[in-house]
Amino acid sequence: MATETQLVRPATAADAAALSRLMAIVQRLHAETEPEWFLLPEGDLFAPEFVREKLADPTHQFFVAEVDGQVAGYVMTVEQRRPTTPFSPALFHLSIDQICVHPDFRRRGLARALLGRVRQQAQELGVTGIQLGIWQFNDASRAFFMGEGFLPKHTRYFQAVR
Repeated sequence: MATETQLVRPATAADAAALSRLMAIVQRLHAETEPEWFLLPEGDLFAPEFVREKLADPTHQFFVAEVDGQVAGYVMTVEQRRPTTPFSPALFHLSIDQICVHPDFRRRGLARALLGRVRQQAQELGVTGIQLGIWQFNDASRAFFMGEGFLPKHTRYFQAVR
């Protein structure tokens, strides 16, 4: 068996189509489970204009995981700053907005490698911490992040009124 080559690197505009395909996987999972909150992607691509816009936004950072030169996963982070208020101190967090590894490449350590790059980014930026939200249905994601040392800090509740 040949050894595969894995690499995590910053995404570029040339990765937009691959990112759009991976985002469609995430979007489809969420839309099928929570259709009142998420729209199904059109086809195999998710909003290419959104991807290009976020790639150009300096507060957003994408990293891709490659396997033998093929983009197999990504993570998108967003810098979040909150000023001091009468209720809380100023905070500077790095938020993991999206993370996905293509199903054909799971269980190879790619999500852990992407998270490692996010941790490096957090150190470079000097943020207070890394945060993310996980939808209630996503047990696999919750187990992964808790296994990586993340702890629940805040829970939101929802009640439909119509």
